[in-house]
This record gives sequence, structure tokens and C-alpha cells, in this order.
Amino acid sequence: TTKCAKKIDLDIYEAVAAELESQGDKTNPVTKMRALVSKLRLNASPFVNYDNVGQTLGTFWGFHPSLVKDRPELDNIGMGNTQQQSDEAYPKNELSCFTAVYNIDTNCFMKFRENEEGVYYCSYMEIANTLSDEKRASLYNTPHLDKTWHKTLPYLTQEKQEQADSSFCEAILRAFAYDYLRIDGNCYQIRRGNDWETICKGDLAIRKNEFADIVKFLLGDTGFKKDIIPLMERKYKDETTRLSSYAETKIYQYFLIQDDRNPVKLIVTYSNSRDCDKTLKDGMIKAIENAVGSLINAYDTSRYDMNRSDTSKFDAQTKLLSKIYNAAGDIKGKDGIFMSWTERSGFKIETAAATENA
Repeated sequence: TTKCAKKIDLDIYEAVAAELESQGDKTNPVTKMRALVSKLRLNASPFVNYDNVGQTLGTFWGFHPSLVKDRPELDNIGMGNTQQQSDEAYPKNELSCFTAVYNIDTNCFMKFRENEEGVYYCSYMEIANTLSDEKRASLYNTPHLDKTWHKTLPYLTQEKQEQADSSFCEAILRAFAYDYLRIDGNCYQIRRGNDWETICKGDLAIRKNEFADIVKFLLGDTGFKKDIIPLMERKYKDETTRLSSYAETKIYQYFLIQDDRNPVKLIVTYSNSRDCDKTLKDGMIKAIENAVGSLINAYDTSRYDMNRSDTSKFDAQTKLLSKIYNAAGDIKGKDGIFMSWTERSGFKIETAAATENA
């Protein structure tokens, strides 16, 4: 107070020692400091679980230099194995502790989870669904926010993002099958309503050997994500319920074409590109496997033999994958990229000569 004859100017250690002395407590000030540090570290603990693989925990301490000056006894009070900053910018009577968790998955936060318990996610989707209504979307045009922003943002959880990646990869193959993507001469084109648009990178058309640029284009194309992906899903479901044999479906016929649209050829081209995204490459391979599996289930199982064994289904899938693989002809590097197929029991690899004779 203003009546004090002497200004009190103590650092933390001095204040702790003075407090103990005034209370007649014989506890060593270092012991008291260790207890305070332990309590502060506990209060600074992260409020989410950080034990998941890939996450990193970092603890940081900040204090005035006077705290540790000529006090080696404070080296073991619990601030070891952390990052410390001694700076005169910190008040003498304060000790700061900060704990950070890096690379944390959003699933650790209940409010971000993509279910009914994730209040943030549910609120987000409620607004997103309102904005996606075509009759009302024009009301929400702003200079800084596109009305379809929620269609292109990544999902918060890994599981949802993997589902989105899978739908994207399946849609690319189906778009070729259902004539929404095509190769015209040496260029790629995408169907917009009844018109065809040449896909360009800058002012130049993307060439047929630049499939990685097509993937990159489609990833950022709102029309593809918003309109074509769900349309491809509907077309696929329609023909697999309407036609009597999977041999009649466009998706199966597309898998066996031998020109530059052949899915195996496209995947090999993509894999050999320096811009190849391994997740999407594997996703496209998986998309073929899933399509083959669903074709077998849709026709052989549900329509003809409800009791068909898993082994029989696997053999049928392997047979179809062999046909798809061989339809692409001889391509350098194909065997390594599709090793998960070629190593299957019963998988048959044909040479170009054998294919021509067949």
C-alpha cells in the first residue's frame, strides 16, 4: 500500500520463501516451488486425448530471468524436458505454462464429430443444406463466400473424407462409362448439360497423356462434385436394377474398352505422373474392385444364387478383374501397379498375342 515504507519487489521464489517464513513453515522453498510447478502443469494440460498415433505434445514455460539466476537448485522442480523461455518481458511474479497438441484429429472433439452428438457439425450441415437449395442459393451470394463452398471443403473426420475420396474416384470412371467425360482427338472434354467443354489448364487444352491434370481439375470443379458425382451414382443404380445381366451395363463395357479411355491405362498414366496422389490412385483401383464386386452381388447373387459362397464370389471377381487387366494390353509398369490383382489365386495374365487370338 502507499503506507509501506519499502516497496515489495519479489520474484516468485522470493515470494514463496517469504510466505513460508511468515507462516512459520519450515518447508524448503524448493519443495514448495516443485508443488506449484506440478499444479500449474496440471492446469495447463490439454483437454482432449492426445494418445493417438501421429499426435505431438509440447509443453512450454516462460519466466523472468531472475527466477533461475544463481539458483541451480531450481533445475529439478519439474520444468525439465520442455521448451523454456527466460525473458525480461515476463513479470517477475509470474510463471507461465502452455501445453499444445499438434496433428490432432478432429474426432477428439465431440462437438466436431459427424453425428447427432456433434453440435457444431449438425449446425454446419443445417446451414449448408439451406445454402445448397437452388431456389434460395441466389439470396446468399456474397463477394467473399461462394454459395457452393460446403461442397468443396474437406470433411472434418478421416472416415468421411475417405468416403468422399471413394465417391470421387468412382465418379471419374463412371463419367467415362456414361459419356460425361471423353477424349476427343488428343484432348479431354467434360459434358455440361447438352454441351461438351474442352478441359483446359490455363489457355491450353489438357492432352490425353496428362490425366493427372484432369484429376486435379475435377477435384476443384464444383460442377463435377455437385452435379455429376450424384448423377453418376443414380445412373449406376438405375442400370444395375433395370438390366438383366452385368454384361449389358455400360460400366462393365467401359472396363473392357481398349482405347485411351481404358481405366487401367488411365491409372497407369496417372501413377507415372509426378503429380500422382497415391490415395487417389489407390482409390481408383479400389473403385474398379468395388464396381466388380457390386456387379457380381447385384446379378449373380441376388438374382440367381442367394447361397453363393464367398469363395465363389471371390473367384468370379478375380475372373472379371483378369479380363479388365488384360483388356488394357501391354503397358510398362502395369504389373507393379496392379500387384494386388495379379497376386490373387486364379488370376490369369494374357499376352497381347493371346488376346488377339482369343
